[in-house]
Amino acid sequence: MCPTSVISNWEHELKRFAPSLKVLVHHGSSRRKNDDFVDAVPNYNVILTSYALLHRDVEFLSVIKWDGVIADEAQYVKNYSTKQSRAIRSLQSNFRMALTGTPIESRLEDLRSIFDFINPGYRGGTKRNSG
Repeated sequence: MCPTSVISNWEHELKRFAPSLKVLVHHGSSRRKNDDFVDAVPNYNVILTSYALLHRDVEFLSVIKWDGVIADEAQYVKNYSTKQSRAIRSLQSNFRMALTGTPIESRLEDLRSIFDFINPGYRGGTKRNSG
């Protein structure tokens, strides 16, 4: 998962540093959807998509049990209640990783949604824990 603006960078870097991996770029109006996408996933090692498409396509992306989900520029999901943030938390995976150079842009609370993506329920839900 990454911002739309860096999908091609990720694709280029994967080809450069991991040429043996099969990469599916899930992007654009001609992207695979629904059962066509779900059926294609086992044929690839890496699926690249954007935060914008994640919340549009969450219905079929969330039925897959992913080996891992990596969120590049994870500050894109800093607001707990946005569609993007809810969509990424709905994905099932064996592991999750968040990459960001700016985990806190203005408030410590910005980090909460990122932590909840990495470790769901680490603070007991959406309410703040006392103590």
